[in-house]
Amino acid sequence: MTQGKYVEMQIDLMKRFTPNTPEKLRELELESEQAVESLQAACEVAREQFYYALIREIVEERYDIGKLLEVHQIFGGYVNVTFGIYTEKGGEKQTWLFRKYREGKSTDSLIFEHRLLRHASEHGFTYCAVPIDTVDGKTYAAKMVDTGKGDQEFLFAVFNYIDGVKTYDWMPNWAEEGLADVTIASGARNMAELHSSTYDFDPQGQHGDSLFLDEGGEPCNTLIAQYPARLKDYRKTYAENNLDNVFIKYFDATYDYVKDCCEKATIPDEDYAKMFMCCCHNDFHAGNFKYDLNGAITGSFDYDSAMVDSRLFDLGLGMHYLFASWAPTTNGILRLDRVERFIRAYNQEVLDIGKIPPLTDIEKKYLYEALLQGPIYVHGWGTTDVITYPDVDPYEYLYYTQHFIQAMEWLEDHEAEIRDLATKL
Repeated sequence: MTQGKYVEMQIDLMKRFTPNTPEKLRELELESEQAVESLQAACEVAREQFYYALIREIVEERYDIGKLLEVHQIFGGYVNVTFGIYTEKGGEKQTWLFRKYREGKSTDSLIFEHRLLRHASEHGFTYCAVPIDTVDGKTYAAKMVDTGKGDQEFLFAVFNYIDGVKTYDWMPNWAEEGLADVTIASGARNMAELHSSTYDFDPQGQHGDSLFLDEGGEPCNTLIAQYPARLKDYRKTYAENNLDNVFIKYFDATYDYVKDCCEKATIPDEDYAKMFMCCCHNDFHAGNFKYDLNGAITGSFDYDSAMVDSRLFDLGLGMHYLFASWAPTTNGILRLDRVERFIRAYNQEVLDIGKIPPLTDIEKKYLYEALLQGPIYVHGWGTTDVITYPDVDPYEYLYYTQHFIQAMEWLEDHEAEIRDLATKL
């Protein structure tokens, strides 16, 4: 430059960065939040319209239940998407349950579930919704749907609608204070009816979805025995995917303990073969029921994981789901008094129905093992989810897993009490 003179910048072609006050920055933040909310609202409207159009097409083209009037999503659950719908045919308004199954749902497991529900309903199970036929005689409809990553075939079904309210979930569950007596009584009746109506069901080699999202079909007792080896494979996958978070650290810290619990919980094969076998729900938790205003169960749902297995496993898993507390000061504690009431009510309901025996001596002998299998099995759900869906919140799954570990610890500390209770049932 020339001595004593400065070169002027051509500022009309440049962007000027102006200083901002805290007030201006806050204003920009609020404007950004409003823009995000508007975009989210627009996405939700688009999502709702997509589902309405999809459901209308399937209902009106694949089923003979008339014209679609209204669609209302039923929230809850981790896997499938469920709606309550109204249709009109011949001037009559009808209510149905419409289900969109998870991505990758196999046709074989869906057919098994639908066959099971129909068999159970025809043989005395009064709590289940039953799939209705399409116009071509199937119990489901298949349709290609754009997932954003290409077209994927999804499975859909329409069921009769069961009225009721969602009073509980898997948390809070039936371990909470204020539980009505009728809730335990109707829960025991529900399980007794299910087992009594399906003891003669022929699975034809089919089964519901495996908790571990593999081919499945193994008895749950076998899954428990094999779980430590599976955990080793999971740890290898975590490392290969460079996963290192609070969940992984807790996984490592508790691996040996879970392995030991699996060994204690596994029932010898020769004794497991003596157990009473029937179709088991395998997801018998408080959020899979609807209730009336007095707390009585009106309907039982989500039979995706059902399979023919030992009813003792179904009972043990159900007792963990229903009665293991999630409250901060009692987390993992099993309400053993309520477990006893449930099992006694179950035995009486089975006797009243008169098709199958109440708990046998061999089943009572292994009640402790079955109760310990419950939190181990659901621990498997959590670890499998972290493998299958690496974007899950590690803190959320740490919270779940800590609950399962605390439940195992409580059961171990009260083994003698549980074994004593089993002899008195």
